[in-house]
Amino acid sequence: MNTPSKKSWAYLLAVVALCFLAFLYLLALRQSPPPPNQPAATVPLAKTPAQREAPAFEPPAESTKEEVARRTDNSTVTNAADLYRQAFALYAALTNDEKSILGDWRTNVDASVEAELCEKIRPICDLMHQASAVTNCDWGIGPITFDTRLQHFPASRKIAQAALWSAAHCRSNDVTGAAVDALSILRLGRSISQT
Repeated sequence: MNTPSKKSWAYLLAVVALCFLAFLYLLALRQSPPPPNQPAATVPLAKTPAQREAPAFEPPAESTKEEVARRTDNSTVTNAADLYRQAFALYAALTNDEKSILGDWRTNVDASVEAELCEKIRPICDLMHQASAVTNCDWGIGPITFDTRLQHFPASRKIAQAALWSAAHCRSNDVTGAAVDALSILRLGRSISQT
């Protein structure tokens, strides 16, 4: 007859001990359900120092004045696509050299050329800022089919490149202005995606 060795008894005892500990663990985690007529009690958690509320951010006074000046009255312009089309026309009036410079925001040019180009694209960016304040953007396309021409896509990409170049070069020392330019690019993308 085979008698179990001490080693096998040790393994068996270890398995039984682990099962017993698992049973105790599950028993400790089990909570009794609330009575059917009473809602479950909630215990308010104490806030840790990391969870305390941060003070509200208030932008500097000069940036709020700038934002107010850029906002468009919705009663005068009710379609952001009209403002974007004006920006398309201003971009189309640029020379081919200026358009090629604006095509890549990493392009470095002389300070005089940069200042002149910043002056020319500022109205484009201002129109984009005004358009981003208008909630309605109807491109007048109608239902999209396979034959629908989305002619505003390439022009939108070009003015977005101009705004990005403006943020990188014209507003390199103005973080708030660069952020506003970048935000206008995102809102242009949202307006296009709502087509």
